[in-house]
Amino acid sequence: MKNIWHRLTGGRRPKDDGALDVIRKVPVFKGLGGAELVEVERIMHWREFNTGEVIMRQGSAGHGMYIIVHGEVSITHEGSDHVLAELGAGDFLGELSILFKQPRSATATAKTPTRTLSFFQTDLYKLIEGDPKLGAKIVHQLSSIVAERLKNCNEQVAALRSEMAAIKGE
Repeated sequence: MKNIWHRLTGGRRPKDDGALDVIRKVPVFKGLGGAELVEVERIMHWREFNTGEVIMRQGSAGHGMYIIVHGEVSITHEGSDHVLAELGAGDFLGELSILFKQPRSATATAKTPTRTLSFFQTDLYKLIEGDPKLGAKIVHQLSSIVAERLKNCNEQVAALRSEMAAIKGE
């Protein structure tokens, strides 16, 4: 059962809960100074998920990203039992929804009890209004990460196509 603080605040956190130590290590916030990290920390939300609980479902509206503080998360594509990725402490997911209002591209399910820090698009927009320079730094980092992941996916697709061509004898 969620504690009274969580129910009253929708996941807003008390001070000194260790969130700052977590976000310091996340590549999305790389290059931010101490005061900037504190600003980001203020808009983070704790979320807890039980084993087997869906964190985000493919096709659903995306509103934010999740940073895994502890636990394990499995990323799958609906209609397939194939696991696309397994994530753990320090990893993050759902970052595309910070930048774009697109349906989720995969389903994330907690493999173990999982605790996350969440960062939502509406929170980022408020942060941008209050500190455009900080917002631009975060958006730039997110864009760089998304571009790198896309590049890696393209390389994997090219490698798979080469393997398929070799199997077919082309």
